Amino acid sequence: MADKYGTNGPDVIVGTADDDLLSGGPQGGDPALETGDDQISGLGGNDTIFGYDGNDTLSGGTGYDTLYGGEGKDTLDVGADGGQAYGEAGDDTLIGGDGYEVLDGGIGNDSLDTGSGGGQASGGEGDDQLTGGDGDDYLSGGGGNDTINAGAGNDTLVDDDGVGSTGNDVLNGGTGDDTIYSYGGADTIDGGEGNDTAYIDRSTSVVGMTVVMTDTATPTAIGDGTTFVNIENLYFTGGSGDDTITALGGNDSLSGGAGDDTLNGGDGSDYLYGGDGNDTLSGGTGYDTLYGGEGKDTLDVGADGGQAYGEAGDDTLIGGDGYEVLDGGIGNDSLDTGSGGGQASGGEGDDQLTGGDGDDYLSGGGGNDTINAGAGNDTLVDDDGVGSTGNDVLNGGTGDDTIYSYGGADTIDGGEGNDTAYIDRSTSVVGMTVVMTDTATPTAIGDGTTFVNIENLYFTGGSGDDTITALGGNDSLSGGDGDDVLSAGGGNNYIDGSDGSDTAVLSGMLSDYTVANVTTNAVTLVDQRAASIGQTTYAQNVEFFNFADGMRSLDSVIHSPTSLDLSASSVAENSDAGTVVGTLSATDPDSGDTFTYSIVDDAGGLFAVAADQLVVNGPLDFETASSHQVTLRVTDSQGNQYNKVFTIAVTDVNDTQNQPPTDISLSANSVDENSPAGTVVGTLSATDPDSDESFTYTLLDDAGGQFAISGNDLVVNGPIDYEGGAAREVTVRVTDSQNHTFDKSLTINVGNINDNAPVFSSGTTANFAENGTGVAYD
Repeated sequence: MADKYGTNGPDVIVGTADDDLLSGGPQGGDPALETGDDQISGLGGNDTIFGYDGNDTLSGGTGYDTLYGGEGKDTLDVGADGGQAYGEAGDDTLIGGDGYEVLDGGIGNDSLDTGSGGGQASGGEGDDQLTGGDGDDYLSGGGGNDTINAGAGNDTLVDDDGVGSTGNDVLNGGTGDDTIYSYGGADTIDGGEGNDTAYIDRSTSVVGMTVVMTDTATPTAIGDGTTFVNIENLYFTGGSGDDTITALGGNDSLSGGAGDDTLNGGDGSDYLYGGDGNDTLSGGTGYDTLYGGEGKDTLDVGADGGQAYGEAGDDTLIGGDGYEVLDGGIGNDSLDTGSGGGQASGGEGDDQLTGGDGDDYLSGGGGNDTINAGAGNDTLVDDDGVGSTGNDVLNGGTGDDTIYSYGGADTIDGGEGNDTAYIDRSTSVVGMTVVMTDTATPTAIGDGTTFVNIENLYFTGGSGDDTITALGGNDSLSGGDGDDVLSAGGGNNYIDGSDGSDTAVLSGMLSDYTVANVTTNAVTLVDQRAASIGQTTYAQNVEFFNFADGMRSLDSVIHSPTSLDLSASSVAENSDAGTVVGTLSATDPDSGDTFTYSIVDDAGGLFAVAADQLVVNGPLDFETASSHQVTLRVTDSQGNQYNKVFTIAVTDVNDTQNQPPTDISLSANSVDENSPAGTVVGTLSATDPDSDESFTYTLLDDAGGQFAISGNDLVVNGPIDYEGGAAREVTVRVTDSQNHTFDKSLTINVGNINDNAPVFSSGTTANFAENGTGVAYD
């Protein structure tokens, strides 16, 4: 590394291949006195170069270099590998290369070129020329009237330093997908080739602007001298004037700001925000999102569906052929989902909601709302929850509609189709009388609410004594607290008496119904009459049933079990505790009832019940008693009981079973010495009190490895020599099938055999006649 310093006059300084510090002035000198026109070259390495005053030429060379021009008209070339260049004061020229550069012109009319590698360039104060290369550049003109030519790449162009700036800039995106920001002044914007986006912010303007795009190739004026062309996506923000903004086919974002604005998104998925004032927003085609802001706004999401939020003010929200989500917000709003179906919420205020041909979800929210659902299978909700107070009009129209009324004096008309009303008055402290005579006649519920053309009624009462009478649909009646009388009529119905002394009313006699699916405090009655056969009424928390032939309590409707059975009634003596004797089952006229089993007489603790099984609980001995009597009980879900006595037979078993072996025998107990391995000495057998036992044999002592067991045979396993002893001791263990064992020592006799050849005791000479016979003595 080398540090090189110049003089106060013109210098020529050349660095080294290392990281150098190169200065056009003397070390420790006053930069203001250094006025020479210096030529400084860094060559290699990551160099730092200071030009100071004067018209300097600085070249970084290779490596990542940092250049400071100082005062004067300087030329700064960062070199091929990228770096940083700061022109500071004066009309400077900053040149990038193949690497990534950070260029800052500073004060003066500067020229900045990022080169081919891409980079950041800021013109600073003055009328600057900024040029991008093939890379993705960020080019900011700064103050003054700047010209930016971004060239190739996906570039970002910024005219000035922020919203409200006044420079008249030329912003050319070139090729690539560019993003251009215009914050003020009379700018000339050309996106060039590619899919380009312009952010034009005139939020500080007090003058209304008219921006109408006809096509991307035709320049569009915005009214303050700014024009733009070749812009596919427009992000426009207006000020406090009355703006008219019309975009084309891109994904646009238009914000009107204050004032009475007209925003048209055109094609594409657009975002429109009206801001303050009475605005008109039209999404056009594509899935659009619209926000009205303050004021009396009109929001039309367009043909393809979208979202519209009126926010504050009396707004009009309009859907189209697609699926919409509409929210009126605060104010007296009008919402129409159009033909495609959707969701609409009126919010606070007295709102008008209209559905179309689709299946709509329409919620009035707070206030006195009117909902006309139209065609389709629609859902209508009066207010925000149980206990609400709005007086709403809910018209289902055609289709099978579902209508929710949570409070207030509502007027409900299901219209055509098979309609269902959920009327919840669970917060009411006053008893209600609701008696339906036919679906075409309005029925009042006592709090100002009426309903008509409702085929299925789901009613929930409060803490008063309610009388609810439905017709032939599939109804659900919940009495809440109080002593309620609930009549569901025909159909498949649900009745919940809840707290209090409640009565369920049925049109038939008790004998017309069978009982099914009995649970605690609940029963299902199945109609057996020809005209309504199979229809069910599920009743829970109901104390009384009023049939056509009289009143019945719940206990008299539900039958007791009629029999109790045990799948088996014998068990072997000496069985372990927990051994299952048999499985219990019960018969009850009420199908689907559930049962619990218990033991009343356990034969002195010998037996017990575990779930639905009778099990052994104590010692059983056939010789003491060959049978025992037990009394068992079944209890159904309503507490009805049935007892039955069973005789449990105890079967005899061999009491000597499971005894250990008592002896071991060996069929032969001698073997000759020198017998080869595997020679069978004898066959082992065992004595056991248990009949039909099986045995295995093992050697605990094998006489030093001389014997082994193969199957049931004792065999030779190693060399045996009589001269080493005339007998051997082995210890055998027998194990039966119950893992009982018996050990015994056995003596094995070793037989002596002639295993030595004859020898002469002294030298001898003998003569034999030819063919004679000799005799030898041992």
